[in-house]
Amino acid sequence: MKTLTVILFSGNIAFNALANLLMKVGMRHAPDPSSAGVPVLLRALLSDWRLIAGVLAYAASLGFYMFAIRDVKLSVAYPLSVSCAIVLVTALSALLLRESVSARQLAGGAVILAGILLLAS
Repeated sequence: MKTLTVILFSGNIAFNALANLLMKVGMRHAPDPSSAGVPVLLRALLSDWRLIAGVLAYAASLGFYMFAIRDVKLSVAYPLSVSCAIVLVTALSALLLRESVSARQLAGGAVILAGILLLAS
């Protein structure tokens, strides 16, 4: 894989993970959808900088991905992107959000990483 393609995939995966973290933190401050009306929810969602930044990070992730798949088979690119994002989001959730990660999740991450190595070779 070309260096530029690796950089593009890295940007895709990093911005995907950032988007997930920002939206998770932002939604902690959102009103309960079962008790708030639609206007209240929309105002809360559209005024929280973390949620807006999360959506922008997803857009950046998509931009990197579109250029990354130009020269890579989609049957390799998509699983690579999604799998790496799963592993990174899990790790960052544990480190930054203090979410617990079970032994089963760690084993699953190891299997995913092994799959990534097989796909990339």
